[in-house]
Amino acid sequence: MTEESLEIEIIARGILFHEEHVLLCRSLKGGYSYLPGGHVDFGESAQAALRREFLEETGLSVRVLACALIHENVFRQAGRLRHEFNVVFHVEHVGPPNPPGTGPNPVPSLEPKIAFDWVPLASLKSCDVRPSQHAEWLSVTAADVNPRPPVWISTGFDT
Repeated sequence: MTEESLEIEIIARGILFHEEHVLLCRSLKGGYSYLPGGHVDFGESAQAALRREFLEETGLSVRVLACALIHENVFRQAGRLRHEFNVVFHVEHVGPPNPPGTGPNPVPSLEPKIAFDWVPLASLKSCDVRPSQHAEWLSVTAADVNPRPPVWISTGFDT
């Protein structure tokens, strides 16, 4: 194991649905998308980190609901070996709801390097969502009317 791979990142992410759409964060430089959220700070719970990240990046207040997925992922990004634990929660917006059938309201980005998009669930598999397993998992999960217990996915390991 090299020195570059000694850090394990814990990332809290949120799934925010509106009708047949899911909110994704898009890297303006890289063009790929991912579930909104960010790093958990030392001494901070994953739920608190997710609320903080939503507020910092979008200005939205969210209620963190059930944990839906824990995804351990080892991958290379820009030549650097990364090891992440993504803790993914269902979230709901705290505020006035959109009237049914009006579609989701645009979500502003408060950070210059990212944008937020409401992606139709039917289009997820054709989007560059990272980690890629999240798009496939979301496609199955979104259609499930009975909530499932959290799922564990581990990718990028030799064994």
